[in-house]
Amino acid sequence: MFSQLSASFNRFQGRFSYRQRFILFAFIFFLVIPLPSYWLIETQNFLLKGITTRVKGNSLQITLGALLNNVLKHEIVSLSQSRLGIPQNELIEDLENQILRDIEKLQQIDTSFSSGSASPFTTGFSIFIPEPLDFKPLIAAWKSLVFLPKPISSQKIIQTHQEIAEEAQRQLEKLGYAYELFLNSTVILQELTHLTLNILPEAQFIISKLFSLSESLRKDEKAVSQLLLQVGFLKSNIEAMNEGMQDSLERFGDESAFLSQTAIHSLLNYNQAVERLLDFMDNSKSGNLSDPFTSLNFSNLILESLNANELTRLLFIDTSQQILASYKMSYLWQKYFTLALIGISTLIILTFVFLKILSRHLLALLSHIEALERGNFSTSPYFNDRDEFGRIGRAFELVAQKMKVFLENLTALSQLVQESSLQTRLAINQQATVLVNQEESSLNIENSAKEIAFNARSIANKMTGFTSAFELADDATAGLLHVQGEMAQLAKVSTQIFDHLQNVDQKVKYIRDLINFMSELAEQTHLLSLNAAIESIPNSKVFKEITQNIELFAEKSSGSTNAIQEIISEVSLNTRQAAQKVENYLKEIKANVTRLTNVSQQLSEITRQVTDQTKQFHMIATVMAEQANDAEKIMVSIIDVSALSKENTHAIQDLQKSIDTLNESAVSLNDLMSNFKTNRT
Repeated sequence: MFSQLSASFNRFQGRFSYRQRFILFAFIFFLVIPLPSYWLIETQNFLLKGITTRVKGNSLQITLGALLNNVLKHEIVSLSQSRLGIPQNELIEDLENQILRDIEKLQQIDTSFSSGSASPFTTGFSIFIPEPLDFKPLIAAWKSLVFLPKPISSQKIIQTHQEIAEEAQRQLEKLGYAYELFLNSTVILQELTHLTLNILPEAQFIISKLFSLSESLRKDEKAVSQLLLQVGFLKSNIEAMNEGMQDSLERFGDESAFLSQTAIHSLLNYNQAVERLLDFMDNSKSGNLSDPFTSLNFSNLILESLNANELTRLLFIDTSQQILASYKMSYLWQKYFTLALIGISTLIILTFVFLKILSRHLLALLSHIEALERGNFSTSPYFNDRDEFGRIGRAFELVAQKMKVFLENLTALSQLVQESSLQTRLAINQQATVLVNQEESSLNIENSAKEIAFNARSIANKMTGFTSAFELADDATAGLLHVQGEMAQLAKVSTQIFDHLQNVDQKVKYIRDLINFMSELAEQTHLLSLNAAIESIPNSKVFKEITQNIELFAEKSSGSTNAIQEIISEVSLNTRQAAQKVENYLKEIKANVTRLTNVSQQLSEITRQVTDQTKQFHMIATVMAEQANDAEKIMVSIIDVSALSKENTHAIQDLQKSIDTLNESAVSLNDLMSNFKTNRT
C-alpha cells in the first residue's frame, strides 16, 4: 500500500520542476505548520502566565491577609484597652503602623492587570472575566477610623473594624478570582487556596467576633446565643479545615513533600490555640467573659489564635508559592521542549519531504554516480521526467555513453600502443646494431685516415726538404756566378789599384823633386837671413826682428821639408810594397777566376739537372700535401660521422626508454581499463 502511494506520489511530482515543487511545499508548509506551532507556544505561554498571575496573587494575598489580621488584632486590643480603661499604648501604635505599611503596599499595586485568561485566548481557554480589585473603600474605611474623635466607643470600634474586615474579606475573595487562585488544577493548590482565602480568614473573623460579642453579654441576652453560634461556626471551621487537610494529605502523594514540618507544626499550634480558647470559654461562665481580668485573658487567647492563624496562613501561602514555582519551571521546560519539538519536527518534516521529493531521481542519480565511480559504465538508468534531476540524469547518461566510447577507444589505443612499441623496439634494436657496426667502421676508417695523413705529411715534408736542397744548389750556382763576376770585378779593381799605385809612385817622385827644391829654397832663405842679420846690426832694431823672423821661417821650412821628406820616403816604400802585393794578388785572382769559371760551368750543368728534378719533387710534394689534406678531411668527416653515430646511439637509447615508458603506460592503462565495466552483464 505504501509503495503504491509512494509510486503515485513520484508520478505526480514528476510532472513538476523542483522549483514548482518547492513553491508548492513552501505554501503548504507555511500555511499549515505555523498555526499549530503558534497554538502550542501560546498554550505554554498561557500556562506560564497563569502561574505568574497566581504567584503575584499569592504575594498580594499575603499583604491583604496581613492587613485583615492586623485590623482584627487592632480591634481586639482597642476593645480590651477600652474595657480595662487603659490609654493607647505602643502596641496599638505598632499595629497602626503595620496597617499603614500594608495600605501603602496596596496603593502601589496596579489593579489594571491583564489576567492569564484574558489574553489572547479568552474565548479559547476560559470565558471567566474577573471582577477588578478596588482597595479604595478599604483604605477610606481605615482612614475614617483613624480620624474618629477620641475616645471611641466600643460599639463604634466594633462597627468600623467589622466594616474594614468585611471589605478585606470581599477583596480576598475577588483576589482569588482575579488572580485565578481558585482555578488551580491540582488538589493541593486548591486545598491550600481554599484554606488561605476562605477557611483561615473566616476563622479570624469568627475569633475576633467572639471577643466583640463578649462585650454585649451583660447588656443583651441574645448575645449569648450569638456567641454560642459563633463558637459552633468556629468548631465547624476547624473541623472542615482538619478534615480537608487530612483528606488532602492522603491524596497529595509526592506533592505532600512541599508541606514542610514547620507548616504542619504551625497548623497543630493553631488547633491547640483554638482548643485552648474554646476550653477557656467552656470553663468560664458566659457572664464572666465581660469581667476585666477574664476579658484580658480572653483577649490574649484571641490574639494567640489570630497569630497562629496568620502564621499558618503564611506558611500555606509559601507552600503554594513553592508548588507554583515548581510548576513554572516545569512549564518552562515544557515550553522549551515544545520549541525544540517543533523545530525538530519541522526539520524532520522538511527533511522527509525534500528527501521524498528528491528521493526518486536523487537516489537513482546517486546510484548511477556510484556505479560510474566504480568504473561501471554499463548501467543505463531511465530518466524521463521534466524536472532538473531528470535533465541531470539524462546528461549523466550521455556522459556515461561518451565515456564508454572513450574507454573503448582508449583500450584499443593502449593495445595499439603496445603492439607499436614492440615493433618499434625491434626496429630500434636493429638500428642500434647497425649504429654499433657503423661506429666500429668509422673508427677503423679514422685510424686509416690518420696513418695516410701522417705518411703523406712525412713524404711532403721530405719532398719539401729535397726542394730546399735543390734551391740551395741553385743558390750555390748563382753564388758561384756572382763570385766569378765579383772576382772579375776584383781583378779589374786590382788592376786599377796597381795603376793608381804607379801614379802615386810618380807623384811621389815629383813631390820628392819639389821637396828638394824647397830644401834648396830654405837654404837660400837661411843664407838670406844671415845676410840680413849681418846688415841689420848697424841699422835699426826693426830690421833685426825681421831678420830673426826670416831665420825662424827658414829653420821651420827646413824642419818641415825634412819631415815631409821622411814621410814621402816612407810612402814611396809602402806604395812599392803595395804595388808588389797587388800584383801578386792580381795574379791569384786571375787564377781563381779561371778555376771559378770551370766550377761555374760544372755547377751550371748540375743546376740544370737539379732544376728538372726540383719540378718533379714540387709536383710530388704538392700531390702528397693534397693527399694529406684529403686524408685530414676524411678524418674530420669520420669524426663527425662518429659523433653523429654517438648522438644517434644516445637518441636511440632515449627513444628506447621512451618506448619502454610508453609500453609501461600502455600496460598500466590496460590494467586500469580492466577496472571499468563497459559491457552489461
